[in-house]
Amino acid sequence: MATNGNQIAIQLYTLRALGAEDFPGMLRKVADAGYKHVEFAGYGGMAAGDLKRTMDELGLRTVSAHVPIDRFENEIDAVISELNTLEAQYAVVPWLKPEARPTSREDALALAAKLNRYARACQAGGLKFGYHNHDFELKKVDGDTTVLDLIAETTDPALVAIQLDLYWAEYAGGDAVAMTKHFAGRLPMIHAKDLESKESGHDAVIGEGVIDFPAVIAAARESGTRWFIVEQDDPNPSDPVGDVKRSLQNLEKLLA
Repeated sequence: MATNGNQIAIQLYTLRALGAEDFPGMLRKVADAGYKHVEFAGYGGMAAGDLKRTMDELGLRTVSAHVPIDRFENEIDAVISELNTLEAQYAVVPWLKPEARPTSREDALALAAKLNRYARACQAGGLKFGYHNHDFELKKVDGDTTVLDLIAETTDPALVAIQLDLYWAEYAGGDAVAMTKHFAGRLPMIHAKDLESKESGHDAVIGEGVIDFPAVIAAARESGTRWFIVEQDDPNPSDPVGDVKRSLQNLEKLLA
């Protein structure tokens, strides 16, 4: 869905319970809900070619995929081949295991060096590359500088995008609007995920929580953001598709 130059996708991790039972069926529900673009977090055991044919039949396109960092380190050629088959634009590092999370400036710089290396390989393979934050990257490890700041400062801005997660920005005590402005020019994609309340810590349907989405969208447009990727870690278990459909409808109105 294009709205004033911005487009909407869905992170399929949101519907992982449905995907575990029937991955093609989950994709059909996504298409029926009105989505045209997706971001993967695993392929449900399907080969990339079979998955692409299913996507084509449903009228779905791939924006990006969350790929475990170990796969970038150990089998990056396979990652690039899969994503090219799916005609993805971006390959994204989505998460770090607790033991791999930077706790010092040196750790953050070592991670940034890896990200630069993966990004160069992706560029050579015809893909763009990004890094997705959770809360731990927003811890200060060098004065007032966070891990995410160091990643942004020491990776190649032409090669490494920041995929800012609005929920985690707020959950960690930050401000989603301020962070969108802070990383201007590095945010081709934003994870549009709302926070029910800072007291509960639960995520919510977009526009039904506490994040100031109109202000975020205004800042994102100034920052050059193209993609708003809907995500909800814990949708209503009795009607997760209903949640993502409401998020889509609410986000379309906000972007109009």
